[in-house]
Amino acid sequence: MAARRDPLAEYNKRRDFSETREPKGTRSHSRSNRKRFLVQKHDATRLHYDFRLEWDGVLKSWAVTRGPSLNPRDKRLAVRTEDHPLAYGDFEGTIPEKQYGGGTVMLWDTGWWEPENDPDEGLREGKLTFHLHGERLQGGWALVRMRPRPGEKRENWLLIKEGDDIATEDGEILLEDHQTSVTTGRTMDEIAAGEGERKKHVWASNRSTSENLRAGAVDPPSTKQSKSPTLSTRTISEGQRKRKEASAVTPETPKPATKSGGKSQVKAAKASSTKDSSTAAEETVLGVRITHPERILFEGQSISKLDLARYYAVVADRMLPYAAEHLLSLVRAPQGVKGPRFYQKHASEGFPDEIKEVPVTESSGETENYMYVRDAKGLVAAVQMGTLEFHIWGSRFDKLETPDRLVFDLDPDEGLDFAVVKAAAMALRDALDEIGLTSLPMVTGGKGAHVIVPLVARATWPEAKAFAKTFAQGFAEREPDNFVATMSKEKRKGRIFIDWLRNERGATAIAPYSTRARSGGPVATPISWDELSALEAANGFRIPDILERIESGIDPWRDLAKVRQSLTRKILDKLGVEDVD
Repeated sequence: MAARRDPLAEYNKRRDFSETREPKGTRSHSRSNRKRFLVQKHDATRLHYDFRLEWDGVLKSWAVTRGPSLNPRDKRLAVRTEDHPLAYGDFEGTIPEKQYGGGTVMLWDTGWWEPENDPDEGLREGKLTFHLHGERLQGGWALVRMRPRPGEKRENWLLIKEGDDIATEDGEILLEDHQTSVTTGRTMDEIAAGEGERKKHVWASNRSTSENLRAGAVDPPSTKQSKSPTLSTRTISEGQRKRKEASAVTPETPKPATKSGGKSQVKAAKASSTKDSSTAAEETVLGVRITHPERILFEGQSISKLDLARYYAVVADRMLPYAAEHLLSLVRAPQGVKGPRFYQKHASEGFPDEIKEVPVTESSGETENYMYVRDAKGLVAAVQMGTLEFHIWGSRFDKLETPDRLVFDLDPDEGLDFAVVKAAAMALRDALDEIGLTSLPMVTGGKGAHVIVPLVARATWPEAKAFAKTFAQGFAEREPDNFVATMSKEKRKGRIFIDWLRNERGATAIAPYSTRARSGGPVATPISWDELSALEAANGFRIPDILERIESGIDPWRDLAKVRQSLTRKILDKLGVEDVD
């Protein structure tokens, strides 16, 4: 069998690594389920923008001569270049003049991308369509290969913006408004002069923890920064932002509404410390200002507000695939678990820009602004506003009427042993498997467990609700001594309530990797079925445990994105679901 061609051979051949600081070409694979994209502004023989998409262990690359445009009528020439290593996505600096590509390189944008067609086929056939989720480039895009002219050796493509809400006739405004690095804030001239160069890279939320560590994204913490004895040896990252306050409502009755091996320590970067007018110390995490960073939020673990912000900066890589762009309800407790708290689902005036909002029509016909986050900065900004818990809708805000998961919340009556909960979860798993649906467990950080069914967003909320209700009631009818499918506390005695009501429009459930507003700061933790059988409680995972799992490469839901299933008519009929209102 012929050896597979090294996709980085051309990259390595063209560079003298004793002269250039560019990384050597070594093929690797990201641990993140999300594939990175980036744009580097490159002032070489002529100024251009290098557009790169992570695929098959490398960065597929195009040189866009005039840069990307937000106007769909602008078809920008994108010349295919050699594949680059993933590590090139962290490169910013100057390539020596006599070296290949000599000139200044700025990391102009970074984020993640999701293909709409098979990338291998698209690259082969000459049309690649995808969505970008970056700091500056967002929405739908396409790369289309041009028909080669006789004798033409280079591979010419066109980079075209899709006509969506992000598009605009003023396509040039994107390049005019963004003249600095997305990570270091430097201009091209400052980069060329070596001004403000950082010895350590900024923590990037679209890379895994291990990738950030290998890229040198952190410095050892000072003892002043973290007063938590638990986190001081495993503290986290640091790097680089309406309506009136909503009244408190209960989680059980949300108002219906209208998105590496090894055990190396995770270390925190040194945050710049400033004083405000009241002389209270402040810190920054991912560019978000954290006031009262020393305030202890979880007494049992001595976890400070700064510790919590750093935790979410690190865990974002794991959490965002399930929580990003899902409407949020927040449990806010600005004084910590011992202070007052309230449950908020509508956006408020004064919230940071990193917490996005979108108008949603509620069942009453009225429209309210709901919250969501896109990235790690959004999670950190929510912590700054006193958030201890993140509860998410079961659908993305841009596909609001079609859920991308089902949640069966197993809520045991007081006094029931966790072993009973485990047995119940496995019974639900087996029943779902018989129907043809794969499920995954999560311990909630409380006393129960969630059995989660990932879905391709096709079925409607009424279909999801009808399925969940029929499924839960079937269990309760077959085993009335063990299960109940109604909320009544009286009927729940000695039984497990299968809460299927999480599966209706407007309902929420605790997000994976969210802390809980309870003593000690337990964390809602995704686990495997094998892990569940060995657990002794649903609230046994704390922040240090999650960090250790990340550093050890433990990710029980790693293959979740590969699960492609939906509530088909065949499945609904098999369960006998008829009443879909």
